[in-house]
Amino acid sequence: FVYKRQIVCYSDTDWAGCPKTRKSTSGGVILLGQHILKTYSSTQPTVSLSSGEAEFYGVVRASGAALGQQSLFADLGIPLQVRVWTDSSAAMGICTRQGLGKLRHIDTQTLWIQEKVRTKQITLRKVLGEVNPADLLTKFLTGKDKLDQLIKLFGLVAMKGRAKSAPLLRKKKPADIDCDVPDNEDMDVCVLGDIDLEAEVVKCFEEDVKERHRAL
Repeated sequence: FVYKRQIVCYSDTDWAGCPKTRKSTSGGVILLGQHILKTYSSTQPTVSLSSGEAEFYGVVRASGAALGQQSLFADLGIPLQVRVWTDSSAAMGICTRQGLGKLRHIDTQTLWIQEKVRTKQITLRKVLGEVNPADLLTKFLTGKDKLDQLIKLFGLVAMKGRAKSAPLLRKKKPADIDCDVPDNEDMDVCVLGDIDLEAEVVKCFEEDVKERHRAL
């Protein structure tokens, strides 16, 4: 993910993923170096007639989002290039041609991307589907191994346990709770209303600072 002076956007689409409307899902992740700027996952407004068409609409959405981030950085005086990655050869073919050809049913309002690619305002590249991080945002993943693989692409690690800043658990008697629990048993209940979250966060932050000072 390390590209100098570039906004990198990964795009993926789940064609006809909705069993009711048969609409597709577009997912994408925008990065600057190893920093995630934005992620999204949304249903496409129209029904695509092929996976290539769905992937094309996904690339259009990703390119628009990346150009938005480019404009934001330009306002801050930081010029950046845009590189969009997709795992669809069909979508790349539509984006790199001029006009629709025989694809009459595609919305003409999406053809602006052809000019952006032709004038090199957007660099379009191919990525293998197995290592496309946007795959995490479009499909229902049933296997833990696949989920861990995609999480690692973001440089993240799944960890167990509770964060120090998370709300604390307190002991409540079953008499205080409207449920059927034997009288001789206690129950762990997270009572958010009885916890000063701001104070708990400050306390955990102070403890973390003290631990860092001890380590030094």
